This record gives sequence, C-alpha cells and structure tokens, in this order.
Amino acid sequence: MTLLSPVDGRVHEASATATAGRGHRGVGVDWHEARRIAWALGAAAPVRIETVDITSASGRVATDVARALAPLPGFDSAAMDGWALGPGDGPWRIGDAIPMGSAPDPVVLAAGTARPLTTGGPVPAGTHAVLRSEDGVADGGLLRATRVPSPGAHIRRAGEESAGGEVLVRSGDLLTPPRCALLAAGGHDAVRVRARPRVAALTLGDEVHGRGVPRPGSVRDVFGPSVPPIIVAFGAEAGPARAVPDDLDGTVAALEEAIGGLGGPRADIVVTTGGTAHGTGDHLQAALGLVGARIVIDGVAVRPGHPVMLAVLPDGRVVLGLPGNPLAGLLCLVALGGPLLAGALGRPLPALGTAVAADALPNPTRSTRLVACVRADSGDAAGPARVLALGRQDSAMLRGLASAEAVAVVPPGGVAADETVETLPLPW
Repeated sequence: MTLLSPVDGRVHEASATATAGRGHRGVGVDWHEARRIAWALGAAAPVRIETVDITSASGRVATDVARALAPLPGFDSAAMDGWALGPGDGPWRIGDAIPMGSAPDPVVLAAGTARPLTTGGPVPAGTHAVLRSEDGVADGGLLRATRVPSPGAHIRRAGEESAGGEVLVRSGDLLTPPRCALLAAGGHDAVRVRARPRVAALTLGDEVHGRGVPRPGSVRDVFGPSVPPIIVAFGAEAGPARAVPDDLDGTVAALEEAIGGLGGPRADIVVTTGGTAHGTGDHLQAALGLVGARIVIDGVAVRPGHPVMLAVLPDGRVVLGLPGNPLAGLLCLVALGGPLLAGALGRPLPALGTAVAADALPNPTRSTRLVACVRADSGDAAGPARVLALGRQDSAMLRGLASAEAVAVVPPGGVAADETVETLPLPW
C-alpha cells in the first residue's frame, strides 16, 4: 500500500475555506458551509492506495488510468443466434456447429456453406453475415433464408467497443458495477483504488457506561452501538468505539494512540463524542491543541448539534468532535461526517434531498434546525415526499430519530405547510 498526497488543488480549497470557519462560537458557522468545509477537509487529507480484486472494487474510487488490455470484443462474434453464412444467396449447405467457448476457426468459410452458432460465438474467417434463427429454415441439410441478411449483418467486429489500449477508467472515477464489468471485460483482474479511511471512534465521559442499566448520575453508552455502523455505512472502516476517561490526560492519550497507531492501525480520521462544549469538564479542545491539531470549526449554527468541532492534524488528517447529547451527536455525524468521509473517499459532496412539509415546521432561531420526520404519504405518490415532524426531539433524546424516515433541514424562520424543505439523507 502506498500513500498519496492530493495534488489537484483541493488542498488549497480546504485550507482557504477552513480558515474562514476558525474560532466561530456564538451562532457558529453556517450549517451548509460547515458541510462544504467537512468535505473539503476530507478531500485534502492524505490518501492511502491499495490494490483490490475487481470483484470487490464496486463503490471504490480509482486512482490510476486503466486501459483495455486487448480489443473488446477480442474476436469477430455473432450478435444473434443463427448461422454463419459463407458467400452466396443460398441455399447453403449446413456444416458443423460452432461450440461456445471455441477459438475462432481460421479456415475460411466456403461459399454456399453455413454453420450454426449462438450469440457471442466466434464467426469463422470469411463469414459473409449471420442469419438469425427466425429468418432461416433448415431442411435436409440445407438452409434457406426467408430474409437474406446484408453483408456483415449481426456480426460484432473485434475492437468495435474498445481498441486495445483505449482508456476504460480514469483516475478519480467511481467504480460502479458497470465500470467494474467493463474493466473485467477489458482483461483486468485487479484495480488500484483509494483505501477505505480507517476511523477511530472515541467515547469521552466518566458518566458513560457500556453495559446494563446505568445507576443514577450515569448514562448508558449509546454511541458505541451507533457511531461505528454509521461510519461503515458511509464507506469507511471502523472498529469498536473506545471509552475514554473524562480528563485531559486521558483524552490526550487516547488521541495520541489513535493518530499514532499505538496498539493497532493508525487512524486516518478520528471521531469523538462528548467534550466539545466549553465547560469545566470538557477537555477536547485543549487536548487537540496538545496533539498539534488546528481547530477549523468550533461550533455550527444548527440545532441540535451546535457544539460540534472539526480539527486538522499537522499531516492533514481530520478529527471530528461530536456533541455528547445523543440526538445532537448522531445528527452531526450524518450531517458532517458524511461529507467528510465522502471527501476522503474521493466522492462528491453528498446532495441534500427535498420534501414537502405536511405541516408547518417552525424555527424561531437564527440557526438551521434539524427535524426528524416520517412520511405523511403512502410513499408511492408522484413528486416529492410529504413529511411530518416526529415528537421527542430534545437533543438528549433518541425516540424521534429512531423512528425517522427523513430529517428536515429547516432554515431560520421555519417552513410553512405545503412548502418545500431540504432533507438530509439518512444512511440507514
């Protein structure tokens, strides 16, 4: 595996954009701008490259140009089931059938001769045309045409789709299933791609317990079961979340272990939960400074999720600090973690959707409001979905999000009933 530094100018885009977001507490960075910053930081981060088998390359992003290793198709072949015809107007004497998978016969097909074959089978040298099965009648060893094909009819010529050496995939292309199929047809068994980012998830807080019903004064860890699967759903790799003591030394040690690869693979991205506010028990900002990180975003104009953070390590790797309240943390992971990982994977900034508010979605604040919704229609109506807000959406609650089919992105001032509203796609 090799390491690639971005050279396409996106580093400058990320740096310039990120500087604009530094130090914003108060209202915070605009939510849409924060998504663009997160994507740009991911796109500018160091890239690992690996070679994967073509059968497991779908969804990855190519890092090299891939050319056809041979003409495509590699030989003249039949485009239809029927007979390969030698020169002449018929009738033709029927010869031996051409088996599928056989090599092209170099013996020239004689005039007045026909050989049965199936779609994709190699046509013999000298074939005048292929007569479709429905256009011929075989009787007593002779073939007569009910419709005589024109010269070259129903023959796929070697190289008509792609010449040998022709570019099939370019660096930066998303390897869709059809592109993987094209690479396989062009002779490739493996392809070089961006490696999936390795993400270390850290859960900060002494009050967080990972098993059973917590005692009064403690809370159950809800991020351990949810954050790694969301990261994986976005296309990255993530192991189990690690619990971290709620003190400065413990936070620094956990960050150093994750970014330094102590005891395991070095993380490409670190995602933390908790410790992002500026209370006496919140140590993430100070810990980031001690490991040399530069804070790019310190608060976003969004409810819930205002105290979210983004920081960049000296080598360009990124730390995403999520709020500790469950709804706020998970919505920030979807809203900012999705673009961050998309950038790191070489994918475009994920687009927002649209829906129609079935009822008013108020927002008296100056911040974007994220509202968990369900569909108010049957789901099979034409046009945008109609969405209705769920209840129980305090930033510390999960009931609303657990039932959500969409998240409405409500601008300051709110959205009236029957108006269009942006929606944040959910990765589950």
